[in-house]
Amino acid sequence: MTENIIGKERVEEHSIQRYRFKVLGSAADTPTPLHVVEETVFPTESESVPLSDEIVSITRIEEGKQNQFIEELLKKTDELTSNVIKLQIQIEKQEEDFSKRLTEAIERERENSYTQGYQKAKEESESLLAEVKSRYLKIHYTLRYFIQKL
Repeated sequence: MTENIIGKERVEEHSIQRYRFKVLGSAADTPTPLHVVEETVFPTESESVPLSDEIVSITRIEEGKQNQFIEELLKKTDELTSNVIKLQIQIEKQEEDFSKRLTEAIERERENSYTQGYQKAKEESESLLAEVKSRYLKIHYTLRYFIQKL
């Protein structure tokens, strides 16, 4: 183990905290346990950067990583939103297409039904007319026959 550079009598003058590692990543990543050897590191007097400045710079780095992580989340949220909007537009187009095809099918069936109904009515009226005509002619010939016999 290393020897402390700050003597025990001067430890109270300094703010010393253990460094803790923070794992950044998505929830899908499996966390890997980090094996950390906890050592208390005491800065030397010869160091040019005071401890509070180091803490501030470490805090800024962590904030930068957090901001970067937040920006990535926002980008993914924007991507998902745009994908949802695209899907919604696609569904609306499919609904319009389905509605148009349904309307065309209904119109086509209406025309076919009208044509079939017209043909059936025409055939029925022609057969009825032929039947009436044959009765008329029968009656006409029968009357003529009786008139000639008289």
